[in-house]
Amino acid sequence: FGNLAEGLKYVKCDALLTEMSKKLTTQYISRRLAEARMDAFDNDEFARLFYLAPAQAYRVLHRLTSAGALKRLANGRYVFAALGEAPILGQPFFLGTRLVEPSYVSFWSALHYYGWTEQAPRLVFVANTRLSRRRTVEPYAFRLVKIPPKRFFGYTLAREADVEFPMAEPEKAVVDSLYLPGHA
Repeated sequence: FGNLAEGLKYVKCDALLTEMSKKLTTQYISRRLAEARMDAFDNDEFARLFYLAPAQAYRVLHRLTSAGALKRLANGRYVFAALGEAPILGQPFFLGTRLVEPSYVSFWSALHYYGWTEQAPRLVFVANTRLSRRRTVEPYAFRLVKIPPKRFFGYTLAREADVEFPMAEPEKAVVDSLYLPGHA
């Protein structure tokens, strides 16, 4: 160390990280995630919030998933399940829009949400700019539909049972369905 101030700064930082790693109980993590309003997050966001190295964050996430405090949605994407059945786990629209971001619920799912079709789809249709595939997060099935970035607009936050998620506006749901009629 060049001088005493740099050495003390290093010691303080090391002490903080050591103290943080001692506090990584499920209860502490649950409280911090709730305070940060992080219902869904990825590996990097978790590591930044708790000042962890990627390998250590992975181990903690694995432990929490095994304990039932987190539910793994996709590679590196998790949802906070608390210590029991969390309300967000019963919200397929919320879960679907957390599989890939940015995204919003559209197509047949949005048409049903707005009451324009009585027939409920078996899949939740999620529009995004990155992936096109089917995905399952028990007990729900999702169809991720890739759309060009220039068509990614016209959505708003919808609310269902105290959970917010991006939903296509009514007009946009119709436009998306006309653009890709196989998903309507």
